[in-house]
Amino acid sequence: NQFVITLPLRLAIRRDAPLLDSVSPSRLAEEFYKIIATGKSVEIIQALDRYGLLQYLLPEVHASIHGDKAFKDAFLRDLASLDLVAQAPEGSLLNSVTAAEIIQADKRLISPFLAWFIRQRIKDFAALRDFPKEPATFRHEVFSDIRVFLSPLSLPRVALEEAMEQVLQEEDLLPAPPPKRRKHGQRKKNIKPRTESMHLEVSDAN
Repeated sequence: NQFVITLPLRLAIRRDAPLLDSVSPSRLAEEFYKIIATGKSVEIIQALDRYGLLQYLLPEVHASIHGDKAFKDAFLRDLASLDLVAQAPEGSLLNSVTAAEIIQADKRLISPFLAWFIRQRIKDFAALRDFPKEPATFRHEVFSDIRVFLSPLSLPRVALEEAMEQVLQEEDLLPAPPPKRRKHGQRKKNIKPRTESMHLEVSDAN
């Protein structure tokens, strides 16, 4: 039998949704891990939004999907791809480890799942006309934007960096490094071929 949320319960959820503001970022992160690894992230994210919870769990995600329909459509497509990965026997994170083990043991386990969740956000950032041209600066700016997107969750930096790098490489989003500039005042030396001349002294013989 399918679980049904009754009207009184729906009203209570909406009423008490602001209480999520008092939950610690690390505790919210544990729930986030479960959401993206269940194989039903599309369904869960839409339900969280429908019951007024998403704006407290992930306020920037909530603002993005309500402020830009193109982003919302692409974001949900990426989550559908994420769900396919999570549903595969070899890819199901929750079948092998728990959220606590992710936090305490290998934080990198969550990276492939995070990559799908943040993919469209990174693609939109890279599409900006004024994004930094130098790769190191670009990575720094992308990482800062991801932090904002996933705020207030407390997620391990190493997992976020690996997820970001996966997206940048797969989507070919890294800008080419700028050409090296010649230092001011430095001139290219003109090297002339060395020629040796032989000077013969001729003396008149008397």
